[in-house]
Amino acid sequence: MSITFEDFQRINAERAAEWHEKGEEWSLADWGNAMAGECGEACNVIKKIRRIETSVGGNMKSETAAGLHEALGKELADTVTYAFLVASTRGIDLGAAITEKFNAVSEKQGLPQRIPESTPESVLED
Repeated sequence: MSITFEDFQRINAERAAEWHEKGEEWSLADWGNAMAGECGEACNVIKKIRRIETSVGGNMKSETAAGLHEALGKELADTVTYAFLVASTRGIDLGAAITEKFNAVSEKQGLPQRIPESTPESVLED
């Protein structure tokens, strides 16, 4: 199952507002630090995966390639979730920003891949 960027940004912001309802409102720096923390956790998992790939010690015996692969997916999801919340604090439509930036880089590099300005949901579900 997939979700559109627009729907994710909306429901993510709604959940964050409810979650933080009783506490102090988070600043742009708070959301950014949370995003950076999750990205750091993803990088730590990548380091552990690389240790397995190169037969370098240092990982806990219980850490398997499959388990680390799953952990990486979760940390990347956390990172993206916070990136959308950072964008929401400034009214940035992250889906539109991603589309614009991706297409600009493809054009600059002379590559044919483009994200259509209006992506049918069926494309996102594949």
